[in-house]
Amino acid sequence: MKNRWISWSIMLCLLVVGIIFTVERMNGSGGLQTIRTEDEVVNNVGYDRPEKVIQFLSNVDQGKKDQIRLTNYTIEGDPIITEMIYDGKVIHFKYDTRKDAFGTQKLYEKTCEAKFTKKVGPKSESYLLGNCDGARGMVEIFHLPIK
Repeated sequence: MKNRWISWSIMLCLLVVGIIFTVERMNGSGGLQTIRTEDEVVNNVGYDRPEKVIQFLSNVDQGKKDQIRLTNYTIEGDPIITEMIYDGKVIHFKYDTRKDAFGTQKLYEKTCEAKFTKKVGPKSESYLLGNCDGARGMVEIFHLPIK
């Protein structure tokens, strides 16, 4: 009888811990914090679908409305999400580190001029976004290997 009570107590504790963990992970899951299947995932090798990045750059260059979300994972596996929405005039830029346990855990939002500056290196090309409200300098957004 005592062993049965101990077993039920342990199972109940595990259930409560599981519920608490799930609620904490879901808390504030709206907005950029939710990983979506259409996200472009960035890893240490590059983009999983670089054609989406190239298409976004092309659409901005042609003045066509478009959007892209990038999910980059930290060494610990925490997602950092970057979202850019081009409305035909400006790029609405969001950078979300709220799920990064060792980062700043903030959501940064800027409105930027719809112009990327291309910087070509020996093995890759970088695309920088500048002229963002309240920001100084340029931010490297995309980094593509040269084929």
